[in-house]
Amino acid sequence: LVLPALVILLPLAGELWARYRVGYGNPRRIVGSETIGYRLEPGQTIDGTRGVVERINAHGYRDREWPPQPPPGQRVVVLGDTAAYAPGVAVEASWPRLLERELRERGHQATVFRLAVPGYAVAQMVGAWEADGRALEPRIVVVELSPTSVRPMRVLHEPERYPLEGVLRSSSLWDWIRRAWLVRPAGEGWPAERRVLADPYDPANDALWTEARAQLERMRVELEQRGARLVLLAAPSLAAALDPAEEDERWPAWAEERGVAFVSPAGELRAAMRPLLEEIDARGLDPAQVWNRDTDVEHLQPEHLAAACFLPRDPVHVDEHGHRAVLQALLPVVEGLLPTSSEGR
Repeated sequence: LVLPALVILLPLAGELWARYRVGYGNPRRIVGSETIGYRLEPGQTIDGTRGVVERINAHGYRDREWPPQPPPGQRVVVLGDTAAYAPGVAVEASWPRLLERELRERGHQATVFRLAVPGYAVAQMVGAWEADGRALEPRIVVVELSPTSVRPMRVLHEPERYPLEGVLRSSSLWDWIRRAWLVRPAGEGWPAERRVLADPYDPANDALWTEARAQLERMRVELEQRGARLVLLAAPSLAAALDPAEEDERWPAWAEERGVAFVSPAGELRAAMRPLLEEIDARGLDPAQVWNRDTDVEHLQPEHLAAACFLPRDPVHVDEHGHRAVLQALLPVVEGLLPTSSEGR
């Protein structure tokens, strides 16, 4: 009786550990891709962070269902990773949808398509453009990047069929196995990814930067041949918002050399958080400890904390206030590149 009980109890204990102690479960299901490593499984519904439901459309993106043909007017395609995917924020409150709404209110017949997938590197963003974005015939393509976007793409190495597939795919334990072992970087593998995450500007990463720039350059040339424009958007960063010296160095230089618009929302984020930052400074607190919740934040002004712009314990992903700050930085650039409604596609 002991052995059968262990066979039942050990997987159950592992499932409870993965779900409640580590935080896995109800994962974003992914499928392998020969060209871009992996894609989100189309048609799934995910219980995301902060109780926000994430719905994936038939093309495998967190966006509304797309019409069979590109809609009339001026189309904008957004490429990116988790920052543009907007975990923990409702779709309508994220900057791609806010951008569409503002453009329409200003008289543009605009549609914004979000082709952002968590974990995507530059190679996968360009792959998403080639697989799905090109057919939308956009006037503008916005690529949201950080210095770590040059890391090698990750590839899903999951068997197509395996026992108890239906049960395992929705379990927390399989979610942990997949993230820890089945999705891994291509090329040089883990050492290259760890090196980029530790210091993107390490000279040892120069080859990755060269390849990422070449991939973006090919897309830029194609867009200009089509009469479209490329815009680079710096992914929001708490470090850059707190200290201008921490802002990205290389993507702005690449963009300037080619006449490509580069937008950083760091200044708008700083301005939005100024009351909170001033209170933190007045109380002699460390901003990193405040966002990591390593210190007591309950005594801070609630209205200041409510406008923190970044999710608690998450210095990378912005909340609803942060998405509005990103919109404030991006909107004038995108609108300036669009023709009048009578000239639009």
